[in-house]
Amino acid sequence: MVKEDTSTEQDTGNSWVWTMTENVRSHLIQRESSSLNTLLFIYLILVVLLLLSSGYIGLRIVALEEQLTSLGALPEFSLQSGYKDT
Repeated sequence: MVKEDTSTEQDTGNSWVWTMTENVRSHLIQRESSSLNTLLFIYLILVVLLLLSSGYIGLRIVALEEQLTSLGALPEFSLQSGYKDT
């Protein structure tokens, strides 16, 4: 009888430890998922900012080239001259 009580107490202790372990594990997984989602969101924002800034820089370069061409400073880049043979 004493043996059965001890095994029941061990089972209860083991199940309590197992339940706490599962709870901690689920909270850690949720935190990892949450931090991973946050990291992916920050990465996505950085990629969008990079694309926007690259587009802006490209448009500024085109505008500056057009200004230089209209001033006659870059005759080799004008559209009328075509390609040069080397």
